[in-house]
Amino acid sequence: MIAWLGRMLSGWNPLRIALGMSWMTWVGGFVFYGAVVLPLLHQVVDSPTGGRVTRNVTHALNAIGGLALGLAWLDQARRDWRTPPDRLDRPRATARWRRLAALRVSTLLLAALGMLHAVMDRHLVEFGLTGFYPLHRVYVWLSTLHWFVNLVWLGNGGVDPDDPSCQEAGVESISRV
Repeated sequence: MIAWLGRMLSGWNPLRIALGMSWMTWVGGFVFYGAVVLPLLHQVVDSPTGGRVTRNVTHALNAIGGLALGLAWLDQARRDWRTPPDRLDRPRATARWRRLAALRVSTLLLAALGMLHAVMDRHLVEFGLTGFYPLHRVYVWLSTLHWFVNLVWLGNGGVDPDDPSCQEAGVESISRV
């Protein structure tokens, strides 16, 4: 992983670097927060306090996700400008289609999560924890689905080894790293 990142940085494409760093911070942040911080947080503080911390963290991570998705869309436009879609061979065209489908679904899911977050915030203010957990369960399931969709994006050329800027930097396919 570190060697792959080093090769990517050697090409010094600022858009690709910002995209990679924001995507790793966003998705990795959610994984770390869910797997490490949340269990510890709930051992140390009461549920309402932990909920306030979680609300602030998820707002920040969702904002980073919005940045990452914006950069991913810019990067896709850059790729399409460099190599028009009608000039791609079948494997690259298929990977592009999957990557675009994942980007569309990821964008929609982030928007849905943002709206659901606002609903949950209002619900907590107006009703407290009464009836909150069914909303939270939907949020967690959508977040999990979102994580898998982001794996589809990454696995279908989030870093595309056939992209000329990646070839210049010597970046290999994720599957070959």
